[in-house]
Amino acid sequence: MNRGELMTKPAKTLYVIFLCAFGGVCVLTGCAGSAPKPPAAKFSSDFSGSFNSLGISGRMNVGSGGLMSLRIDEPNTISGLEIIYKDGCVSLSENEAVCTADEAYLPSGSLPSMLKAAAGSIAEGRFEMQRETDETVTYVLDDDFVLVADREGRYLSLKSSGKGLELDFQNFSSTQPQK
Repeated sequence: MNRGELMTKPAKTLYVIFLCAFGGVCVLTGCAGSAPKPPAAKFSSDFSGSFNSLGISGRMNVGSGGLMSLRIDEPNTISGLEIIYKDGCVSLSENEAVCTADEAYLPSGSLPSMLKAAAGSIAEGRFEMQRETDETVTYVLDDDFVLVADREGRYLSLKSSGKGLELDFQNFSSTQPQK
């Protein structure tokens, strides 16, 4: 007896149906868009926008363990100011003058404190996906922040209308290892 004679007609029919169903599932799941990557917790990016109607721009670097640095380029009155959060302390420096204090001394409504809070929400996974399109994902963070990122987790904008913050990100690069 050869292999074809061992299978009955109903068994062959079930076998063909199973193969078609399995193949259809494989094709459909293979064609579906991949899940978006979560927002990057460690990154470097230029930013521009407004804070309480004041135009701002600069560069932001966020690392692990609460390490964050900001360099302010605009407004001109504070251009060159660098703000560094590390180990619970904040350092403000301009040219060669440096001032260091416990980060609790910076008001929670200040630009550096708000950016640190938003970065902390992302690093600790305290965000919820609100909307997803083919190109972007919108997340709601703690403290009324809304983050829009591309599907690769690169930030596009950060807003908090109640706090007067609207930032757009450019030249974004993730500094966390790829999985």
